[in-house]
Amino acid sequence: VHPDRAHLRLILLDGSDCDSDCATVPGQALENYYSFHQILGEVGGWTQIKVQLNGSDDELAPFWRTGWTGQTGNRVLDKSTLKGFRLEMNIDGAGDIGSTSSGVVLFDAFSALSGED
Repeated sequence: VHPDRAHLRLILLDGSDCDSDCATVPGQALENYYSFHQILGEVGGWTQIKVQLNGSDDELAPFWRTGWTGQTGNRVLDKSTLKGFRLEMNIDGAGDIGSTSSGVVLFDAFSALSGED
């Protein structure tokens, strides 16, 4: 069991260039911007995640349009047209097929803040 191999993905769904099926789950008609967080390797206590609300095709951007899912759109995260979000837990490909990871994740006080909050 390898908790350090799993990570949380926070995915923002941008509808700025959507022209059909914009409300269809899981958001394939929208631009999908990912942020990645290694949280299961932490030892005890709470982990707070803060991510700047900016995104682009640049893999160093706080939210990265990876191109894995969703449409290409204008390649810039448009804050005014956010339609939703997804949370994913993912395990890396370093292990054998069928390998596992375990841990406990409790989401509390999940919020979007502006400015210096």
